[in-house]
Amino acid sequence: MKTRRWIIVLLLIVSLLISACAQPSASSTEAAAKEVISYAERSERFALKLPPLYVQYGADGVLSVAGISTTQLYQWTGIDLRGLNLQPWVVERLVASNVQHIEISEGGDGVAIYVNGEPLPYIAWDTESLQTMADLLAVFDVPYASVLKVVLPLVQFTRLSLVAQFPIQPGAEPIPVRPRTAPAVVAPRAEPLTSPVAIVRLDISYDEEGMPSLFGLDARTLATLGIDVRPLMLNADIVRRFKAHNIQHVHFVNRPDGVHIFVNNKPLPRLAWDEQHLDNALQLYATLSGLGENPLFNLISQVLPELRRSDVDLLLRFPVPEGEEPIPVLEAPAQ
Repeated sequence: MKTRRWIIVLLLIVSLLISACAQPSASSTEAAAKEVISYAERSERFALKLPPLYVQYGADGVLSVAGISTTQLYQWTGIDLRGLNLQPWVVERLVASNVQHIEISEGGDGVAIYVNGEPLPYIAWDTESLQTMADLLAVFDVPYASVLKVVLPLVQFTRLSLVAQFPIQPGAEPIPVRPRTAPAVVAPRAEPLTSPVAIVRLDISYDEEGMPSLFGLDARTLATLGIDVRPLMLNADIVRRFKAHNIQHVHFVNRPDGVHIFVNNKPLPRLAWDEQHLDNALQLYATLSGLGENPLFNLISQVLPELRRSDVDLLLRFPVPEGEEPIPVLEAPAQ
């Protein structure tokens, strides 16, 4: 009941914000976003930290919460959550792999996934990267983008988690769920890169039709050299949207702690990992897929950890709008 009341209160707050901010100007949205995050930081009067929500999947793939299945919920209330059910073979595969529970945990610095309590690569964020992501929502015409720009940074003051539990295979020892006091995310423990095992630098420039050019040579010239760059093409609508919002470059940089992404030198939420995160992901894939002895998987399991120790830098350039000054590409900050 407490969780339900919190959800109702949260929906009311969002509804009020939407009705109050339906058509704000860009400047007022920017000012409101800064004021909201400033208020939350200085007043310490906003927080939304709820206990984990536990759900159970039966062998038939049907989801239930507190003993109430999605089928019963639909019959009793008309609320249809049956789309969250899984195919029975999926549950069978998870049980055969001894996956007893999967936790999705969101906190102030990111959202993480744990399988049997072991962390996988996750999405990390901070105030600046959340604001950059909020700016991109308007680029892709996301509904109520201006409202989301105001409220999105507030996720730093929340703690929400969902634990999906599966049947335990006969004879297996129960694996405890992470304690409630555990951090939402297990941050990477990665040393700064001093001697990379490989260095890769590549710039790709796109024209307004989404055609790429490499090394200063356009797609047609590259084709005469036998280089087909069509797999690198982008949808022309994306390029036009970027140009309309003066997005001149997107920068991907690999670090030992994950993949960092910058838009016009501003950071986006990143994919975070260290050796433990990657090892857990590889072992899980090997177990679920049954490809642990496959030569291709063996190759991936050797190459992927080396990626952490490589200096990979990919820069995508887009057309500069008329009247706008070119934005210089800054060196990505070290880890």
